[in-house]
Amino acid sequence: MDIGSGKEYLVRVIVNDTVDPAKVVTVYRTSRISKYWRQP
Repeated sequence: MDIGSGKEYLVRVIVNDTVDPAKVVTVYRTSRISKYWRQP
């Protein structure tokens, strides 16, 4: 995601899927994309 600064960020979303409906617990952006990105 580019937020307009020209730098790419990864947006991570933590979801509690043990409740119905699922609820978003937290959302944050990080520039450390290679730390979190995995190829399937």
